[in-house]
Amino acid sequence: MLGSISYTLFTYPFETASIFVDDFMTFSKLRAEQRITQEQLDRLAAFRAELEESYRQIRELKQLLNLKESMMDFTLTPHRVMSRSSDSFSSIVYIQGGSNEGIQIDQAVITSLGLVGKVETVFENSSIVRLLTSQDIDNKVSVRIQLTPTTTAEAVLDDYDPNTGLFSLLLLDTSASINEGSTVITSGLGGIYPSGLLVGYVDSIQRLPNSVSARVWVRPSARFASFDYVMVVRQGVDNNE
Repeated sequence: MLGSISYTLFTYPFETASIFVDDFMTFSKLRAEQRITQEQLDRLAAFRAELEESYRQIRELKQLLNLKESMMDFTLTPHRVMSRSSDSFSSIVYIQGGSNEGIQIDQAVITSLGLVGKVETVFENSSIVRLLTSQDIDNKVSVRIQLTPTTTAEAVLDDYDPNTGLFSLLLLDTSASINEGSTVITSGLGGIYPSGLLVGYVDSIQRLPNSVSARVWVRPSARFASFDYVMVVRQGVDNNE
């Protein structure tokens, strides 16, 4: 009986404490291992994100290279986007390359998907590009809507609706039969944008009452929120390349 009491009062608490310590140490070890594993997973996720971003930029550069090879009537120079202004995200971008690289004001700027804007300001080693999504009233582009492989309709891109993400075109010839999905390209009129640059695709047509014109809504071909590289367009071929 005394032995049982001795075990209960002394030995058992020590064994219980020892078991608790062992369990706590095991738990702490597992927690540490779990923490190490989680840190490794976090690093792996970060590395994967960086790798995917690198692959995306490589694809973008390859698309620009293919575009440059297909536009043999123009001189295209690639430039990296340096930054966007937080208070004018959809209006301007800053690109590497300026007067030292031959960039000039009013030269057209494109991505692999289509026209995005024109050069507005040039410094020695950088430039500011005014995007077509800007609400600038002077940001107009003469365009053509392709009706058939051999016929087009003249129009003027004069606005952008940030709520719908669509360009607004004023159609000059209301007799033209416009279909949804028709391709819209620059016409070359006005002397700023060369002819043949892709702008977008017809989304819908709105006939204006008591007017000889019509409003055409166009979905841009370029993705204005996500591009890291652009091409500055100069008409004619650079024989030095």
